[in-house]
Amino acid sequence: MKYRPGSKAHVRSGRGYGYWKWRMKEGKDRLGPFFVPGCFIATAVYGTPLASEIAILRNFRDKFLLKNELGKEFVNFYYQFSPPMADFISKHLLLRKILMEASIKPITKVIKFLNM
Repeated sequence: MKYRPGSKAHVRSGRGYGYWKWRMKEGKDRLGPFFVPGCFIATAVYGTPLASEIAILRNFRDKFLLKNELGKEFVNFYYQFSPPMADFISKHLLLRKILMEASIKPITKVIKFLNM
């Protein structure tokens, strides 16, 4: 199943890798909840979906990756294969620290520098 914003497809809400959000449903005049998948690996690394780096990655996904076909394919691949990796990462503190310093922080700095 392909990723669609608001879809519960490759996410597990009970694990904290995404968040519930309220918005106007398309074609409806009522507000309703929908689940927004978060950045599984970054959330596992930081231990919370509220870290500023995760917001940067989410913004990059929404404003850049989901705007082109290659980016959409990457997002689909990521949401299919990253939850088991995130489970493993969340259980190993040293691995979390290494990934934070060696990948997540540098990637978010590049995204911020390029103003994406």
